[in-house]
Amino acid sequence: MLLLVTTFFCFTLISANSDHQHKFLRSRRQYPMTHWPPPNATRTRSLSNTYATDGDETANSQIYNLLTRTITQGFTTWRIKQFNDRVWLDRYRRSFWFGQRYYRLDNRYWLETRDTCAYELDPVAKSQLHYEEPNPGSTNIQIHEIIYQCQRYVEYCCGLRCCRNEDLFKKPEKQRHMRNPWDYGSEVASIFTSKFLLFPMISYLFLN
Repeated sequence: MLLLVTTFFCFTLISANSDHQHKFLRSRRQYPMTHWPPPNATRTRSLSNTYATDGDETANSQIYNLLTRTITQGFTTWRIKQFNDRVWLDRYRRSFWFGQRYYRLDNRYWLETRDTCAYELDPVAKSQLHYEEPNPGSTNIQIHEIIYQCQRYVEYCCGLRCCRNEDLFKKPEKQRHMRNPWDYGSEVASIFTSKFLLFPMISYLFLN
């Protein structure tokens, strides 16, 4: 009799463990690990030849409005020269440069140890931002891009922001809701049977 009860007890634990493993493997198939997604950048590019995406368009628009508030939204339209081509946004802890003409000359804020990103402006923005004077031998004074930098090996170009590399490799988390004990099905039933029925039976057999 004792051998029969012990066999039933072991079979119950094995079935509960196999059911748990089956649910774990099913969740792995449903939520696979993410890898580098294909770049969807049409306006953002990395001048350091690293990964880049266009990011969130709403966030890009907000940053652009902050950058151009004093240049295009004041009493007069400012022209860009070397002394005013950089804007520091304290909220993002980052410098932004208008165009590619002068940013490499900024030895204090432009760092070679960081990845340099370029965000292409839309046609309306290009018509509002101009250099004060064209390059020698050219008549073009339009500004086509905004330059900024991201921390190398930690962040990547993401529109006008820097997104963290680790977010690309995170496993999507399944939404968790509070469950009642009777919602667990056979897993809880097997545990309940093994813990609350078998042990009293074994104790009763030993005592008798």
